[in-house]
Amino acid sequence: MSLPGNRTASGPAWHTLHADAAIAQLRTHRHTGLDSTEAATRLAQYGPNALQVIHRVPWYTVLLRQFMDVLIIILLVAAAIALAVGEVGDAITILVIILLNGLLGFVQEWKAERAIEALRQMLEP
Repeated sequence: MSLPGNRTASGPAWHTLHADAAIAQLRTHRHTGLDSTEAATRLAQYGPNALQVIHRVPWYTVLLRQFMDVLIIILLVAAAIALAVGEVGDAITILVIILLNGLLGFVQEWKAERAIEALRQMLEP
């Protein structure tokens, strides 16, 4: 048996099936669920059904990560070259784009991490 949710050799993933077909594929019962032996076996085989807890990343690390991309470094070099050849307007434009890109990426990643944290708290018994 493959992990629940994965495609098996016998057909599509369980979540794409009709309820009766999914119940049959997952070898469970509609009203009683798994018996305790099968539940213990699956718990040992697959682990608990829980979100993994990872350490919180400080906000400044998330922000700095936005500027550690190879393309951002190339743009910084381009801005430095533009400044060196006297194209101050181009250099400022490139730097503003880098800054806006970094801030947008930071906000999106920070919100995603907070959303995951909120989900984790909602799932705690």
